[in-house]
Amino acid sequence: MVIEPPTPLSGDAFYGPFLAAAEEVGHKSLVDGNGAESEGVTPTEINLVRGKRQSAADAYLRPVQQRPNLTVRTGATVQRLLMEDRRCAGVEYVVDGRSVRAGADREVVLCAGAVGSPRILQLSGIGPADHLREAGVEAVHDLPGVGGNLQDHTYAHVGFATSAPVPATSPYPPHILTRTSATAELDLQLVAVPLLLPVRDAAAKLEPWGSDSWTISGANGYSIAFSFMRPESRGSVRLADPNPATAPLIDLGLYTESGDLDHMVTGLRAALAIGRADSLSSLRLGEEAFGHPLETASDMRDYVKRATVSYFHLAGTCAMGTGSQAVVDSNLKVRGVRGIRVVDASVMPSLPSANTNATVLAIAERAAELIL
Repeated sequence: MVIEPPTPLSGDAFYGPFLAAAEEVGHKSLVDGNGAESEGVTPTEINLVRGKRQSAADAYLRPVQQRPNLTVRTGATVQRLLMEDRRCAGVEYVVDGRSVRAGADREVVLCAGAVGSPRILQLSGIGPADHLREAGVEAVHDLPGVGGNLQDHTYAHVGFATSAPVPATSPYPPHILTRTSATAELDLQLVAVPLLLPVRDAAAKLEPWGSDSWTISGANGYSIAFSFMRPESRGSVRLADPNPATAPLIDLGLYTESGDLDHMVTGLRAALAIGRADSLSSLRLGEEAFGHPLETASDMRDYVKRATVSYFHLAGTCAMGTGSQAVVDSNLKVRGVRGIRVVDASVMPSLPSANTNATVLAIAERAAELIL
């Protein structure tokens, strides 16, 4: 994986003033946010190669796809793992409407993500036995932690209107890593966004951007996104029924621990301080909260809940550990059965105070060493 060093932001028409605004309200400017210091504002390092984002397939798969011992099946959907006497003997999948079975002499490496991996394990009879019976799946191995401990970084934003489109040109948006309190670890991330992002209507459910529940003004502006990176809330991934074609039941459990919402209000206050700073006054016309007042703590709590979306950093549903809820061991092998490893964000017991892409790649590189 290639990480290009970011270019300086001082000359960018939006990111430059944002950087100055962050410094104005007390955030230290860092040349390298992955260096000796992490607390402060810095250009975001991104996996770019000649201006194009590099995917995991670009970095790891395409350079070796001609190897004779590698076959890539696209357009295939895994149905279940094939279990024989608590040993994984292969995988059943569907491609072009046909059911295919692939045998495994040694082991199967499951890399379907924090939703897909626990779902496939449960469809294969590995998971909380009571839930599997309720879902109509025969329990092969009672492993209570499968599908539990679901985590995501809570993410919201506040917007500021401008008279013209925000002229950000750099591919390296600045981000801030800071603390929700003087005694906390680094647990709050803020990011500059050169768009006026939408906010959910008051009574709407958590739905993706672009659905009818979001208010999109079409106005020009910028937003400052904020995320609490160490949430205590936990959710789950469960089966709706035994049919592999049925979508799983995903409960993010957002704000089930009230402290997470308190920390997000702290993030909102930090975002407002930057967005209101004098360094951005030449761009700013006013705050754009889509009619939601941001004066009292109650106002802010209500606004944060309306603006919250997934950061798409789901993790934790096949957590590594040794306790009763642990799913994989330190070698990423599923506990209590043979022939299965899980290698994705689901094995993280808790989220890092960072975006999860690089962490997942590090887990995968370590898994490759363990398998070899």
